[in-house]
Amino acid sequence: IYGLGAEAVIIVTTKRGDDQPSRITYKGSFNISQNAVNFDLLDAPQYAYYYNLARQMDGDAPVFSEEHVAKMLNGDDSDGWGNTDWYNDTFGIGFNHSHSVTATGGNDKINYFTSFGYFDQEGNVDGYSYDRFNVRTNIEPRT
Repeated sequence: IYGLGAEAVIIVTTKRGDDQPSRITYKGSFNISQNAVNFDLLDAPQYAYYYNLARQMDGDAPVFSEEHVAKMLNGDDSDGWGNTDWYNDTFGIGFNHSHSVTATGGNDKINYFTSFGYFDQEGNVDGYSYDRFNVRTNIEPRT
């Protein structure tokens, strides 16, 4: 029993077996996730153009030359002037699935409840994943 102040109480009970024949159940799910809103961002040459324009409006000299823009468009990222779409390379479609097997039952001498679960998530952000295993059990001898 956990108290939550003067007027509220939470009672926690665990799952238990019962005087029924043994039962094994399986639950599983598969889900897909992705960003609800995708942004249209500037590519490298567009960014260079607007950055130079902003500097000109402030009275400063442009930073990016036509040679820099040509390097952004040549498809060779090894020169340090790539045109990578980091948004699309970072965000994609994620998948997750979960599985749970439960055994429960009992007789006049013992009741039991046991559950084994697995959850696997491959997130929609590249390189992020999560795995979880869980086990729950409740064995209750009867006298």
